[in-house]
Amino acid sequence: MQKKDAQNVIQSNDGENDEEMDIDLAQVELDIENVMEPLNTLITRSKTLGNHIEGVQHKINSLDLKVEEFYRKYNQTLLNRERAFNDMMTLQSMREKIGQKLSQVEMEIHASHTQLLQRDGQVASKCYLVSP
Repeated sequence: MQKKDAQNVIQSNDGENDEEMDIDLAQVELDIENVMEPLNTLITRSKTLGNHIEGVQHKINSLDLKVEEFYRKYNQTLLNRERAFNDMMTLQSMREKIGQKLSQVEMEIHASHTQLLQRDGQVASKCYLVSP
């Protein structure tokens, strides 16, 4: 009988142990959930931050392309301005040369006109001298 009582005690202890184990397992599961909740929150936040970082990187790349395009256009504008300035300087030089040539032609015309008037005057005076 002692053997049977010992078995009953062991079985009843096993039942109590099972209940205690169930309670302990439930508590462990709650503890795991409590520990995992902040971890899961961190995982979610890290994924969100990763997505935000990718978005910022995309914006930075886009901005870099826009800056490169701006500098290309700016440099092209500077080059065009320099060419326009050189063209204007060339035109100014040509204008000055044309002005000098015109002045020279005007002086030559004036000299020729003066010579013609002098010749006409000499011819006219010779005509008056010869005609009586």
